[in-house]
Amino acid sequence: MNWRFNIYKALVWFGVLLIAINVSGQLDLFPLQQDYIEESRYSYGDLDSATHTSILPFSVKDSELSESYFYNDTSLYYSLLAAKVFKDDLFSINEEDFVLRINPLFDFRGAKDLIDTSTYADTTLFIQNSRGFKMDGKIGKRLFFQTGFLESQSYLPSWQKTYADTNLVIPGMGRHKAYKDNGFDYAQSYGWVNYFPAKNINLFFGHGKMFSGHGYRSHLLSHQSFNFPHLKASATLLKGKLKAMWSLAALQSLTRQPLGEVPESLFKKKSATFSSISYLVGKRVELSVFETNIWKRYSEFSGTVPLNGLAYAPVPLLGYLTQRVDSLQSARIGFNGLLKISNRIQFYSQYLIETEGLQLGIRINELGIKGLRVQAEYNQANKVTEMDPLVSFSHLNEGLGHPVQDTFDEVF
Repeated sequence: MNWRFNIYKALVWFGVLLIAINVSGQLDLFPLQQDYIEESRYSYGDLDSATHTSILPFSVKDSELSESYFYNDTSLYYSLLAAKVFKDDLFSINEEDFVLRINPLFDFRGAKDLIDTSTYADTTLFIQNSRGFKMDGKIGKRLFFQTGFLESQSYLPSWQKTYADTNLVIPGMGRHKAYKDNGFDYAQSYGWVNYFPAKNINLFFGHGKMFSGHGYRSHLLSHQSFNFPHLKASATLLKGKLKAMWSLAALQSLTRQPLGEVPESLFKKKSATFSSISYLVGKRVELSVFETNIWKRYSEFSGTVPLNGLAYAPVPLLGYLTQRVDSLQSARIGFNGLLKISNRIQFYSQYLIETEGLQLGIRINELGIKGLRVQAEYNQANKVTEMDPLVSFSHLNEGLGHPVQDTFDEVF
C-alpha cells in the first residue's frame, strides 16, 4: 500500500470541484470513476439482481440503477446562481425524442506532501488545474451519444512525477508536455455513440475505456490506461442468463516510425480484440471467461502490417486457439467469478493464465452500521511475460491490466 498517496489525498487543503459529469446526470453510460463503480457493485449485490457485472462501463438503459441512486439531492432551495452552477445544465434541449446537454468541467485542487522531505516537495505546491466541457444526449429511445474534452496543468508529488517522467505519460491521462518548471501539461478527449437495435443487442463505437472483473483491480483489462478507440457489440441470450461481448480496439506504443517526409513521424500502432462470455447460475453466481488478443500492425522490415482477418471474427476464443507463432499475435485468457452469499456479502475472484495472476476479494455492504462498507482484496502475479512491445499488453506505455507489470503480491 502506498501510504504517501493516501496521505497526499487526505491533505488536500484547498479545492474547488465543479464536475458537471456528476451534477447533470447520466443519459447512457455510468462513468468509469470509482464512486459510480462501487455504488453499482453494492447495488448489484442484491440476490434479486439479474445483471451481468463483469464488463464495465454499465449502461443506464441496461441497468437497474438510476442517477438518484448515486446522488440524492436533499437541498430544499437553490439560489439562481447556485442552481445554475450545481444543478442546472448550462445549455439543454429536452424534447421527447431528442435531448442535448452541454456543461463545463472544472477541477481545481491544491495540496502539500508532508511526508516527503525533499527540496522539491518542500518548495512545490501540488496543484491540479483542469478545464473542459461535456456534451451528451439521445435521439429517440435507442441512440445515445456523449463527447467531452479536458485540458490540465499539474504539479505532481515526487513519486507521481517520477512515474510521469519515466513512462512519458500521466497515469490514465496520456502523453504530457512540460509546463513551466517541473509542471506537466496534458489533455484528454472522449466520446461515443451507443445504439440498441433491439432490447438484447447493443452496438457501441467510441473513444474511452473498458474494465473486466468484479474487483478494484483487474488482471484482465483495467481502466487505468489511457482512452482508446474501440468498436463493441454485445448480446444477451437465454432469457438474460448468457451475455456475449466482442470488441475491436486500436492501440499504440510511444515508439515512432522512421521519419519520412512529414515533420513528425507517427507512433507505431497495434490492434486488440477483447471477447467475453458470462453466465448467470441462478441468483447467486456469475461466471465469465475473458480473452484478449494483441495484433501486430507494424514491422521493422515492411512497415504497416495488415490486420489479420481473424481479428474481425466475433467468435470468442477463436484468436486464442489459433494464435500464431511468428510474433504477429499474442493472446491471453482469464476467468472471473462472483458469488453472492447474501444481499450484503459478495465474494469475487479472477485468474489470468499467462501470468498466473490471481485475485480474491470480499465486499460487505452495511457491516452492522448503516452506510458502513468494507472491501478487502488480494492480488498476485507469479510470472512476467516478455514479448515484442508491438504485441505487448499495453497502450501508451501503460499496462492494460494491473498497473504492476511484474511479479508481486498486494493486499488492501
